[in-house]
Formats: sequence, structure tokens, C-alpha cells
Amino acid sequence: YKAAPANLGEALGVARNHGDREFLIYEGERRSFNQLMDEADALAAALQAAGIVKGDRVALAMRNYPEWMAAFIACALIGAVAVPVNSWGTPDEIAYTVEDAQAKLVICDQQRYDGVAERMAQQGIRTLVARPAQSGHADDLAAFVASFAGKQPEPDDIDPGDAALIMYTSGTSGKPKGALSTHGAICQAMVNMECAAIAAAMTNGDLITKMLEAGNEPTSLLAVPLFHVSGCHAQFLANLRGGRRIVMMYKWDVEQALRYIEEERVTG
Repeated sequence: YKAAPANLGEALGVARNHGDREFLIYEGERRSFNQLMDEADALAAALQAAGIVKGDRVALAMRNYPEWMAAFIACALIGAVAVPVNSWGTPDEIAYTVEDAQAKLVICDQQRYDGVAERMAQQGIRTLVARPAQSGHADDLAAFVASFAGKQPEPDDIDPGDAALIMYTSGTSGKPKGALSTHGAICQAMVNMECAAIAAAMTNGDLITKMLEAGNEPTSLLAVPLFHVSGCHAQFLANLRGGRRIVMMYKWDVEQALRYIEEERVTG
């Protein structure tokens, strides 16, 4: 696609066009498109101040949290390579992924932190904790970012061929292997999904019209992990660009899903 964005920062920056409309609902928390992008800007500036530069690997080892989304965007903005870690893995499996990817920094939730903190310290890999169980945690992500609220990262030239993402295979026949995606590859994938959606709408006009006339805002239920392309690309990134809401679940629960569908008028 000739008109596809050149890099993820450009591709995801269009989220600002959706402004103060609601983007994310998570466990009672609500964020607009601008609020999530502001969080990503602040984290990106904080990462740069901590010495993270283009090409450095930043591992995301946590379950579905808003901070996961902000961290992914932050990496994209400064050219760092996001490494989503399978948070369902054992501490040894999580540590292996972080070390194999040669991550310079890890952003964890409390459960993942408890399993790998000692090993990360031994390897000299800095670790930050989203939503620590106790206040005043030395590696609290919120404290790491606090002084950068309202700030933006320094721009850097990011080419389509630059590395953007390393996602790991499931390791069913051996150790998981890192599959690298460039900025250009992910941008092409996103535009391809958008093109497919347009084609689907053109060939299902009556159905689309009926859905729109129902008056419900397009809203997805995100019940799969962000560390997989189904959660990251097909829902998170697609909705961020497309201006659609996401109701995100920490983990799958049938009764909770039904409540969300009813209360938030989930459409997909």
C-alpha cells in the first residue's frame, strides 16, 4: 500500500484525531484516546531520559493492563523494539524470553515481577512494575513516569525497515523463537486489515446499515492477550487507529463478559 504510514509512530498518531472520545474501559477505569496517548508520550519521554534509544529492546511482561498499551505506543514513538512476553509462562520461560531478546528494560505486573526480579537483577536488566502491590515500591512504573507528565519524547528518524516488534512463538517443539517485525511490516498489516474491512462493508451493506442504525458506538470486547497478534494487532492497534472503543478484560470470564456486553453495548 503506497499510502501506508512509514512507521508506527505515524500510524498510531492518528489516534489523536479521535480526541477526547472514549477509547478504553478496563475494570471500571475509562480512558479517552488523548489520555492514553498522553500516557504514552510521558512514558516515551521517561524511557529516553533513562537511556533507552532507538533499537533497544523493551520487554512487556504483564497481563492485559492499560499500561501495556501505553508502553507499546511509547516504544513505537521512540523507535525502541517492543517485546511482548507470554505472561502465561513460568518465571523461567519469561526470563528466557527477556534474556533471549536482549532486552534492556522490562515492564512487569506484580505477579511477573515476583517471579523474575531476582534473575533480572543478576543480569543487570532494569525492571519496572505496573500497579505494584505496595505503595512506595522502588521500581514503581508510575513513579518512574510521574515527573514526565505533559512532556513529549524527542523525535527520531524511524524508517520502515527499522525493527519495531519481536513476538515469540509458543515453543511447542523447543525454545520459543523471536519473530521480528519492522515498522513497515506492521503498518502494511494494519492498512491491509482496514482495506479488508472496507471491502467487507461494501459487500454487506444491508447488515452494516442495520448495525449503524441500532445507534450503538462500535465497541470491541478484548478478551484475548495483548501479547498475541489477535489482541495486539487485530483489536488494540486496529481500534486505536479506527476510533473504536475497547472493553478490555484482565482475563476471560463468561459472566463478566456478558455483563460488559450488556452494560457497554459491545458490538463485536
